[in-house]
Amino acid sequence: MFNRRFKPGTLIFVSDMADLFGSWVPSRWIKIVLEHVEKFLQTTFLFLTKNPECYLEFVSQIPSNVVLRATVETDRSYFKHKRYEERLKDMP
Repeated sequence: MFNRRFKPGTLIFVSDMADLFGSWVPSRWIKIVLEHVEKFLQTTFLFLTKNPECYLEFVSQIPSNVVLRATVETDRSYFKHKRYEERLKDMP
């Protein structure tokens, strides 16, 4: 299925324009990718998801050359920034 080879010592951002661990992705697809990644233990593979709970389903299948990360989003504003004009007035 995959015929891509990876250079030892490189970092590969897997699915950088998608979410492989999204709730809509079939488990068998994820397993296929993880099996392929395991063939290249000298290469580091970065996975980023907005659905980190899905990592738990595959925790026993994740090879040692994988880095797992999660993106956390919110629509809440925690910081109140001064308006541009106010910041200009504060400048010396």
